[in-house]
Amino acid sequence: MLLPTHHATLLELLLVTASWAPASGTWSGPCVGPRTFTEARAQWLSEWQHTRPGLAMHNWTTNVPGTIVPPDDVMVEIVVYGIQSIDNVNQVATIDLIHRTSWTDPRLRFRPASEGGCFTNPWSPEGELGYDGTPEGNVWTPGVAVMNDDQPTKPIYSGWWVYPSGSVWWAKKVQLKVKCNFNFANLPYDSQKCPIRLIGWRDVAYDITLKFKGEGGSVAGKSEGMSTEWDITNVTGRLANPEDSGFLWGGEGLQWDIHLKRKPTYFERYNLMPAVMIVFTTYLSFYISRYAVPARVAIVMISLLGLINLSGGVRGLLPRTDRGCWLLSFIEMSQYFVLYAGVEYACANMLTRAEARIKSALQKQDKREKEERGPLKVRRTSTQVLTATEVMLQNDAETDPNETTQEVSVQIQDDNKPRADDQTRDEFGRLGRLMVFLGSETNPVPRDEHFDIFSRYAFVPVYAIVVGVMYTQFDTITD
Repeated sequence: MLLPTHHATLLELLLVTASWAPASGTWSGPCVGPRTFTEARAQWLSEWQHTRPGLAMHNWTTNVPGTIVPPDDVMVEIVVYGIQSIDNVNQVATIDLIHRTSWTDPRLRFRPASEGGCFTNPWSPEGELGYDGTPEGNVWTPGVAVMNDDQPTKPIYSGWWVYPSGSVWWAKKVQLKVKCNFNFANLPYDSQKCPIRLIGWRDVAYDITLKFKGEGGSVAGKSEGMSTEWDITNVTGRLANPEDSGFLWGGEGLQWDIHLKRKPTYFERYNLMPAVMIVFTTYLSFYISRYAVPARVAIVMISLLGLINLSGGVRGLLPRTDRGCWLLSFIEMSQYFVLYAGVEYACANMLTRAEARIKSALQKQDKREKEERGPLKVRRTSTQVLTATEVMLQNDAETDPNETTQEVSVQIQDDNKPRADDQTRDEFGRLGRLMVFLGSETNPVPRDEHFDIFSRYAFVPVYAIVVGVMYTQFDTITD
């Protein structure tokens, strides 16, 4: 029985006009079907061209209302060639790939030449019809879209093929910009994962069933001329979560996860190594005289500004987020070591001035004691060194009036070191009194050379230990 004329398709025309001689296995009569690409394309146009194949065939064959038409299978495959670039600030990846989609539309069936068809092409051994461009406007196409794309996807080139069985094969090369959720905690030794989420936006779960063509629906292509910073380590496929698209009522789809690994050479050469060199330059300041104030201060300030500049360059490549970043933490840690060199020199300079203040106060005390004691009168004796007690006894003793006296300067030897009076201690200052309290008046501690010697020998080992600890943190930081 013929279908209504307005529902006629190329399939029906072929079935009506064809004749087959099964006994001989050859065709009897003229060839049937389109002779050119244009003629075939014109015969596919009908009022049902925008209706999905399963539903259209159901409407042709039955008028039973309420009949559930199973969804059409749509097979999808992608070939990822590489990453053109990644915008870290906006978290957008530009990916070059070929997107292949296939489905079966019974309305597009035609007879190959081996079965009496009129179309012959030596370059199409299976009798398929190939076209440039996209099949929209001529045949039904599944209504799917990449839901996490940043910009509308424009194909670089596209082509589609129709086989005698009605199978449609649509392949297009696109440069896709997709939004990703990156984590820069391990920068520059980070690995990222960027999804491509394909969802049915017009044809949902009860219209089409999206399936992977092959295992995972992905093929790795060569990536010559792609990003010099990123390597694609793997491409995995899985069913997309409907909640990711917001279509809770039937937006099942497919998702490909592109696993990326950053090449850290650039950051090691132009961020990590300069930071280490700046810290080493700061370390050399410990070998400069503590009295060379301009040189010591200049080295610390220039080093600190250099690290701040490095940190600003890295922050310019990242989004404003409260998440940590290993590279920024490394530079920040180096800033603390440079800052320590400045603080150390400031403390050493203060101790130098405090020690000079102690010496000045002690000298003033000696001068006051000499003025209070006055000239000493002693009998001429041998070159014996007298103690302070013996001198006082001789001055107080009654002397023979006939004995001649002579003012001489004597060397006073006392086993007990003189203690500074209250006025001298006030002249020490607070830091000076602390230094004397920790040591003595003649040897106050801590002294400026103590800080320099300690820093000179501890700076490099401590910095190396901290750097080593930071490199071990990669095991505990999650992507």
